[in-house]
This record gives sequence, C-alpha cells and structure tokens, in this order.
Amino acid sequence: MYKSYHTLHPLIQPKNTADWIVKWRDKLALDKLIVFCDSNTRYLAQPLAESVDALCWVVAAGEEHKNLQQAERLWQELRTASASRNTGWINVGGGMVCDLGGFVASNYMRGIPLVNIPTTLLAQVDAALCGKTAVNMGPWKNQIGSYYFPDAVLLDPSMLKTLPAEEVLNGKAEMFKHGLIEDIGIIDYLDNLAPNTLPGIKWVRRAAEVKMYWAGADPHEKNHRRILNAGHTVAHALEAWYLEQGQSIPHGQAVWAGLLAEGWLAVQAGLVTEEGALHWMLDIPRFVTPRKWPKTVDWLPWMAGDKKNKSGKIGFSLPTYPGSCLLDQYFSPKEVGILLRKFDLNTWLS
Repeated sequence: MYKSYHTLHPLIQPKNTADWIVKWRDKLALDKLIVFCDSNTRYLAQPLAESVDALCWVVAAGEEHKNLQQAERLWQELRTASASRNTGWINVGGGMVCDLGGFVASNYMRGIPLVNIPTTLLAQVDAALCGKTAVNMGPWKNQIGSYYFPDAVLLDPSMLKTLPAEEVLNGKAEMFKHGLIEDIGIIDYLDNLAPNTLPGIKWVRRAAEVKMYWAGADPHEKNHRRILNAGHTVAHALEAWYLEQGQSIPHGQAVWAGLLAEGWLAVQAGLVTEEGALHWMLDIPRFVTPRKWPKTVDWLPWMAGDKKNKSGKIGFSLPTYPGSCLLDQYFSPKEVGILLRKFDLNTWLS
C-alpha cells in the first residue's frame, strides 16, 4: 500500500466482480440496479448487467456526448424507470462514462448509491477515483460538476484484457504524472516497459494510491489536491481547441503534451534547471501517438477558461524534478505567452 492515505472510498480488487455487486445490492437492500456504459464498453457491461439482474443503459462514446443534454435524458430515463434514492448506479467504462454517470448519480434525487468499475487504464489510476464528476459546456472541459464519492471503485484487471494499445499509452500518462508528483518508482517502472505493454496490477494500484493520498487529504480541492492537475492546464486547453474544431484528442495524449509544455514553462520561469526537466521530458515522446499538433498560439487562449485560474492569472501545478511538483503557480496570459513563445509540440513530438 502506498504510504497512508485518507479513504474517500474503498479501492477493491474483487475476486469476482458480479458477486461483489450482488453483495453490495443486498447489503443496501437496493430496489434495482442500473449499469451505465458507452458504446465502447457495452460488450463488458451487458454481460455484467445480465448476471446481476440490472438494467443496462448505453450512451454513444466520445467526449462530445458528455454534456447536460445527455445528463437530462438519463434523469428522464430514471424517472421513467421509477428509480428511487435506493436505486444503485454502476459505471462500467472509462473517464467519460465515470464523469457523466457519476454526475447523473450525484444529482438524481440529490444522490443515489454509486459504484465505479473502470475499464481503461486511465480510469483505473485516475478518472474513476476520488469523487470528481462533470459534464462539458460546449468545448469547455468539465465546467459543470460535483464532488460525489462512490461506495467503491473496483479494480478488475480482466476489464483491461482487450484494451487497445492507444488506451494503454493514455493511461500511462496519468501514471507518469503521479510519478512526477510523488513516486519516482512509477517512472522507473514505466521506463523499463515497452510503451504498449500493460502495467501489472501492483503498479496500477500504486499509481491509484498516489491520487488517493493527495485527494484524501483535500477532498474538495481547496489546497493540496490541486497538485494532481500537473499537465492539465495545457491538456484541457488542447482538448478544448480540438473540440472547437469538431475533432477530439484522447485525454491521455493531451496530458502527455501538457506535461511537456508545462515542464518547458517551468524551465523558462526558472523553477527548474533545463537539465533537471529534460531528465523526464525526453521520456515522453515514445508514449505519444503521431498527429499534427496545433501551433502554441492556437491553444494558448483556451487556458483563459481553466477552473484553476485566479484573479486573471492562469493557474498551474508545475512538474519540476521526478518526484516533485510545484503547487499553485500563477502567471498572466502575457507571461505564459512569453514563456512558451519558443515551444512547439510538433518539434518535440515529430
């Protein structure tokens, strides 16, 4: 177990996921179960729903479907199904499913029992953990949401057996970030794996526990939990830019790019030596899938709507040296433009 962390919710590796769900249902005397998934994870969710006598509700996959319109449709379906405060909601999917499904569960009748069963590496080490739920507002990422802690998060390695290679790379972005924040051993482990190789469950849990440690001490992100946003100011700006173009970029790929950009910003701001940052920045390109990246000047304005901003300044948690990160670093938009004026993702990731 990683250090000692505050338990916002149990992190469970069940011997049999369906059996665990049945015990949870019986313990809470739930009147019905709803398994929620997207079109990518239906093949995992449908058999589980059938085995526990649950309804299975499916939404189209993709970040563009994580919005208030979908949430309202699902609330209407809950009413139609005569769902009560004693109805159990089970998310089976990646970050989009856990974000949207958690948001729906947290607001229906002011909250119904919730369990997350993450089916991607990224969700197992990050998105399904510690109670953040959200929907997007147009291209703006996670602008409307809540903190709502599930009864449990189930880490089931069998859910990752058919994970595409790109999803492995995406999940490793959050694992790498957790290594930068706190645990250099995670970075050393990833360095010794081929990029497309799925990490062992011991290391998946270790990365998850880094998040549990920081979020548990600050559940509603008033202070220390913000350190988990390393790489995400730029990542969310990139995601917003792509959505505005009618395109999408996997969150993990945006995080890899965000870590690079924010590492470079930290160097230019004098917060870390170039040698110290390059020690980990040069690890990143092998995890990034080829694409044409936008120019820096194109995605810079999208940082203006970031939730971490304060008094007109853009907020960052900046990675510096492996195992270290600087919390609450604020720069004016003009300062950010100057610090990143020579940074280009296509140069770094070509």
